Amino acid sequence: MSFAEIHQLHLDFKRRLTSIVGKEVFSEITVSPPRATDDELSFLRLISWGYVLVFESGRGPLSFLKNLPPLNQSNGQLIPHLHSLRTWTSHNLDFDKKRDIKTIRAATLWLLEKCGTGSPERHQEWEACFNALAGDLKNLLRNAISACDCFEKHEDREMLIQALNKSLDRNWEAFLFDEYVQKALSKFQYTGIPPIEIRKTNLEAWRRIVSISEDEDSIERNLTLRIENDVLTLMASAFPSTSEEIAEKLQRPSHLSITAAMLFLREKCGDKLENLDSIMRELRAI
Repeated sequence: MSFAEIHQLHLDFKRRLTSIVGKEVFSEITVSPPRATDDELSFLRLISWGYVLVFESGRGPLSFLKNLPPLNQSNGQLIPHLHSLRTWTSHNLDFDKKRDIKTIRAATLWLLEKCGTGSPERHQEWEACFNALAGDLKNLLRNAISACDCFEKHEDREMLIQALNKSLDRNWEAFLFDEYVQKALSKFQYTGIPPIEIRKTNLEAWRRIVSISEDEDSIERNLTLRIENDVLTLMASAFPSTSEEIAEKLQRPSHLSITAAMLFLREKCGDKLENLDSIMRELRAI
């Protein structure tokens, strides 16, 4: 199967969506497309292109359309093995991590099923893998185009279009969450932690909060609450100051005094370390 077939379906899908919402809803896919079908590089490029289509460029419209027929017949992710294949090819996986081992196993089993070996080398093996994944992408795009027909068949076309536009507006790019993470880190005085490291393991949950919240105010509040909790969970609700820093602020060098001060702070501030500054002033007065 040639990549040209998939590319043509992608263009058709973009045209259909543009005709429905009246604007371009896809960001461009700029990764290099495959040039052949029977070599390792072409297969790896197809994985990259497909991943961008499903999880980046087309994630917004596909997230909405997968609730419409015929895409609603698929359970969970649209191409579930695509994420494992992309991680297997693009990341330095750690053999000591259970999650990474699970990813390697999932990718290996898929390769074994499609080409007869978990470590393809020959041209016919790479081509078998290429055709299998290309077939999945082709079916996805065909079904997505068919799902667009629902807008014309729905008894309230405008309502469905309005729901799609709302879904697209709530389809936040990953980097937009970093500001909330940085605010939480600054509030709790945790330094030197890149927001992206916290985002990696919580992104889908945060997007879920954005999608189900009623309005902009509730998005702001709910997202702040969740991300602050995730930051505190990561740090095991650690104090924002070390024992040495607390000792310096209190000007009490005694180890017993420092221990008593930290226990006092824990009791007064609670797990969320609320009103920490005012409690510190009260402690200094004592």
